[in-house]
Amino acid sequence: MVAMKLQQVTEQDFESEVLVSDIPVLVEFGATWCGPCKVVEPELQALAQEYAGRAKVVGVDIDQSPYLARQLGIQSVPTFLVFHQGRPVTGKAGALKKAQLAELLEKHQGNMSRACSELDISRARGYRLLGGMSIEELLAKRAGTRS
Repeated sequence: MVAMKLQQVTEQDFESEVLVSDIPVLVEFGATWCGPCKVVEPELQALAQEYAGRAKVVGVDIDQSPYLARQLGIQSVPTFLVFHQGRPVTGKAGALKKAQLAELLEKHQGNMSRACSELDISRARGYRLLGGMSIEELLAKRAGTRS
């Protein structure tokens, strides 16, 4: 089986690809210079193929999307967040094996419809969320502050 390249998401399409997705999305926050990120990539590609149609697996380069990484409180790479219904429901940092990544998705497969509240996630994981704004609204706000 030929490994497919992991879909990359940016600040511009994060909302459409992740936040409004009908299926859970595992997002890997990484960087091209990150050795552990390169080690994990084949695991992510295999997981994307295995979960095709049931979940989406995408990557975000923190150097290409620094504002997004900052808003989500990403402090190290690789960091993995699972989103469902526009909210992160679980996450973990570090070089994880395919089974550990699958566990992140599986752990919430049964109760994905009741995603954690922003307050629960921020307390449990220390993530700073988007304050109820879409990525596009945040980018527009940031663009306005640069003027």
